[in-house]
Amino acid sequence: MGQVHRLIAAIGTPNVRFGILPARTRMPHVLTHGYWVVDQLVMVELVDVEYTISDPIVWTLT
Repeated sequence: MGQVHRLIAAIGTPNVRFGILPARTRMPHVLTHGYWVVDQLVMVELVDVEYTISDPIVWTLT
């Protein structure tokens, strides 16, 4: 539930837009990064590297 509470708090921030895109949505440009949240693990994928974050203070490069 902590993740849901963080999303709800972020939605009220003026510079954050939150939404869910259907799987087959066409985008005006290629998205070059993404992230996944699985339990206590966050995976951030950039153009040239992927970060696995299990502790917000320490990042592990994979």
